[in-house]
Amino acid sequence: MQRPTLIPASTGAHGLATLQSQGHLGLQGAFTPRDIAELTRELQRVVSLQQAVPLPLMEASVADYGEGWVFQEQLWRRSAWLADWLLEGPPAQLVCRMLQRLDVWLLRDQTYFKRAGSEATPWHQDGTFIPVDALRSLTMWIPLHPIGPNASPMHYRDASHTSCQLQPCSESGLDFDGLLEHWLAAGESVSLYDCLAPGDCLIHDTWCMHGSPQHRQHQSRLAFVVVYGYGEGRLATHHSLNSCGTLLRDQALLLRRANADACFADVEEGAWIPGLDTPIVRVSGRILT
Repeated sequence: MQRPTLIPASTGAHGLATLQSQGHLGLQGAFTPRDIAELTRELQRVVSLQQAVPLPLMEASVADYGEGWVFQEQLWRRSAWLADWLLEGPPAQLVCRMLQRLDVWLLRDQTYFKRAGSEATPWHQDGTFIPVDALRSLTMWIPLHPIGPNASPMHYRDASHTSCQLQPCSESGLDFDGLLEHWLAAGESVSLYDCLAPGDCLIHDTWCMHGSPQHRQHQSRLAFVVVYGYGEGRLATHHSLNSCGTLLRDQALLLRRANADACFADVEEGAWIPGLDTPIVRVSGRILT
């Protein structure tokens, strides 16, 4: 198992080669202590206001799986601070600088809080559940406190972002640990990030396979997830899933429809994304130099 060295966030575009080859990248010092403190306060405020409201389909489906998970999405729509931070603040600047492009847009955000003893997050590929055909997108995973070996650290199956590879896995009956042991025994390359500090972050291609083991610490594991798209695609709740196994495809269709409702409520199937209502990042071209 590999433990990749974190790359200083200031390297910007130099990390793109690693992201393209491995499908994931760890960045050191991407955010300041003040960034993390303000983000944590705002997330806790918005989450607390939503607790008594019935969960949308996407959130309910995740909550049904992980009883100890606090999963809320599209928080930026309920927080002016989050909207500004994600569209013109450090995360937007970081993604644009690394990709060296400005046609970047916000697809979704979500909390991923795990209470003590919470279940493992199964191996999955985010792209399976995103309803945009030919989408190019990145997931940013931001821990709000130190992540060590017992804090459900992120694992990636290296270079797994070239196709939907879960077909034989989703129907094998193996859990997170079982698949990990199977891959390692077969000589597959897997990377583990079990030494992250607040301010560090992980970025992965949305087709890179990843997951995390059971959370074994007494305090909750708090993380914030942001997905940015770039380029263009068409809204598609079912296309591009032909390579997936039957069980995974059924789940993906359900979650794609839920994501379409959450992210593109008034957009018709087949319409171009980004559209007029898509939240485009507001970053100056000077950030690319």
